[in-house]
Amino acid sequence: MLAALVLAAIAVAALWHSPAWRTRSWDTLELAIGDNITTFDPALIKDVSGGRLAALLYPNLVKYGDDEKITPDAADRWVVGADARTYTFYMREGARFSDGSPLTSRDVAASFERALSGAVASPRAWVLLGIRGAQAFHEGRAGSLEGVTCQGPAEIRITLERPSGTFLSLLTMPAAAILPAATARKPFWGVDTLPTAGGPWRIRKLEPDVAVTLEANPFYFGDKPKLAAVRFRIIKNPFAMAAEFRQGRLDVIDVPDSFDSFFRQNGTWQPLMDSVEGQNTFYLGFNCTRAPFDNRDFRRAAAMAIDRKSIIDGVLRGRATAAVGPIPPGVSGYDAAFKGLPFDREAAKAEFMRLGVAGRPLEILVMANADSIVVAQAIAGQLKAAGLTVEVAARERGTFKSLLAKGDFDMVYYSWVADYADGENFLAPLFGTSADRGGGNYTAYSNLEVDALIAKAATTTADAERAEIYGKIVGIVVNDAPRVFLWHAKRITVRQPWVKGWALQHVYNAQRFAGVSLQR
Repeated sequence: MLAALVLAAIAVAALWHSPAWRTRSWDTLELAIGDNITTFDPALIKDVSGGRLAALLYPNLVKYGDDEKITPDAADRWVVGADARTYTFYMREGARFSDGSPLTSRDVAASFERALSGAVASPRAWVLLGIRGAQAFHEGRAGSLEGVTCQGPAEIRITLERPSGTFLSLLTMPAAAILPAATARKPFWGVDTLPTAGGPWRIRKLEPDVAVTLEANPFYFGDKPKLAAVRFRIIKNPFAMAAEFRQGRLDVIDVPDSFDSFFRQNGTWQPLMDSVEGQNTFYLGFNCTRAPFDNRDFRRAAAMAIDRKSIIDGVLRGRATAAVGPIPPGVSGYDAAFKGLPFDREAAKAEFMRLGVAGRPLEILVMANADSIVVAQAIAGQLKAAGLTVEVAARERGTFKSLLAKGDFDMVYYSWVADYADGENFLAPLFGTSADRGGGNYTAYSNLEVDALIAKAATTTADAERAEIYGKIVGIVVNDAPRVFLWHAKRITVRQPWVKGWALQHVYNAQRFAGVSLQR
């Protein structure tokens, strides 16, 4: 043990005196992302990486705080009417955008109209469709948004079509971000358009294929960042990312699955690892319009053929919690007593034989990255052990997304990450009937009882009652098995010893780096 401590101390000392340490900027946090930024337009952002960036750049009326509670952002307070449909927000005094211009209720109204406009074609317009008249405006049948009225520059009233228990949560999403009214009138931004921001950071420099650098916004109305800048380097290869971190050229990284053992068993890095239970669900989805996946008995048998625990322990190295349904622990609607479908390979094998599908060639579509491919191969191996003939089809991101949207797949290994911290987000987008496989319902699952319960939950404002409805939906979809709910992955990071104030959040868009500093 003493030898290990000495070696760890030597390794840290060597890192602190490396060339990267001596030449780096000590007012800039160096991070990494796995791909290029596709857009800075909050109305067009639909992925987790984009959502994290949007939270740094743009204010919303409300946001998630450190405790996952809804807290003030551009609005410092709000009042909900007795009808549970009218929300009056009072804008924060002195709030400004990154160019120094005032942030007012008119900017909010213009931003909402922009996100709902047909010209922008936001994939997340549904975030605001609960507002009165939003559907008509979205479809071009109305020239203004009826349910949004400015009561002067410091007050805005939003009226919903019907009560909603999740409206405030929806307002935390990128599609509800606030832009200057003049900017909001522009129908589309290219990736090279650097927007006027209003969050704690603003864009300093964009280097395609290299990095995007944010600098502290001097006009930000909230807690000021301690650092001058945050630089996100674009590093697609997890091996290269880990190597850059070990050389001291990155301050924090998300630990790749393939490097978990290295960092966890290393006395230098293990104390600097942080983890948080992720609000996500990894699943094996079935194309419910294609045989044999249109047969519920087949889908249930496939779900029972997969041993989640062995994959979590062996392939994922314990970096996940086994799922019993679509909702992760800690989110409304999760029931710890619910057991889901059991693992029973022999019963699955017998069912496949009864259905006459044993040996039929099937494919698992997966995104072409090393970690996902390894997991998909493990799943395929377990289905093979139950009598199916299964191959893994790895496709690059663009092709993968296109095949999902068209419904051109047998099975798909994928995940869903919470847009907002409510059970509805793991149910309505994934299981509500969608003729065009929109939202997150790539499997084309449809159940009229589920649709009715989703609609009922949407207008239920009492948290306990809404969670009870979510539980009913979970019971139905687990029994119907349009997806095999596999696990909820933990987010694990490792940081350099000079990084102070680093804290992980359960909600992806709650982290703003305000308290982070670097200490030589």
